Amino acid sequence: MYVCVCVCVYVCLCACVCLCLCVCMCMCLCVCVCMCSCVCVFVCSKFLRVDQDKDCNTDCSGTPRKPLCASDGRTFTSRCEFLRAKCHDPQLEVIRGPCKDTSRCVAEKKYTEQQAKKLFPQVFVPVCNPDGTYSEVQCHSYTGYCWCVTPNGRPISGSAVANKKPRYGTDGRHSACC
Repeated sequence: MYVCVCVCVYVCLCACVCLCLCVCMCMCLCVCVCMCSCVCVFVCSKFLRVDQDKDCNTDCSGTPRKPLCASDGRTFTSRCEFLRAKCHDPQLEVIRGPCKDTSRCVAEKKYTEQQAKKLFPQVFVPVCNPDGTYSEVQCHSYTGYCWCVTPNGRPISGSAVANKKPRYGTDGRHSACC
């Protein structure tokens, strides 16, 4: 089963009609009527939850523990657990040697970059800090929207803005996340 964390990004198109009454071309009174149409575009990050799907829930309790590294950057404790994850994600492959000690952000970034190359370029790729935590501002290059996240990558509600960096405080009010 996949767990998705989504941020609603509003994309609006507006059309305005203005009527101006000018006296001597130096004093004008204008009345404008604007009509906007907005749509919510969901930007989602997908996380695999191996332990919760009944269709791919193979019992791996009796299998020998031999860790192996997968193409998403995660270390699985056995081949059985890897195959259970591959049941959800057929793109998953075994990588030779042990996984490097990478954070969730780094693993997600590497995995989504691979998916972008294979499937579609519009996929969201996270930005990580040098210590492996998520950068507090994440931007989707395809939609142009940016939003604030917690150090573990959870989007902060109400912080998404178009074509600029958001400003959002830890107290829940708009101040500064960047």
